[in-house]
Amino acid sequence: MGQDGYDRFVQTPRSLGQDTLRYSSSSFGAQYASLIFGLIAILLLIREIFSVATISNIAKANNEHFLYPLVALPELLCAALYTIAGVIPSKPRKNDIEIGSV
Repeated sequence: MGQDGYDRFVQTPRSLGQDTLRYSSSSFGAQYASLIFGLIAILLLIREIFSVATISNIAKANNEHFLYPLVALPELLCAALYTIAGVIPSKPRKNDIEIGSV
């Protein structure tokens, strides 16, 4: 085995990290994406709990004092959180190295 055979069995610094997704950004959304997704999940959970709790009482479900802060506001906040730059990574470019193309 020559140098090529050695490279197949041992990861050299040249090939190290090529099988990982290339996404490194210093934006706020990229740094705190897991926290933002957790907040989105909590907001949607609040909305669903209210919807399930008032499914049998249409009058309470349509009461504006409960509807706006527990249904409309969480949806609006979720949409706003998704618009933070870096939360959703951009599509990979064609010149990026594909996984498994070594």
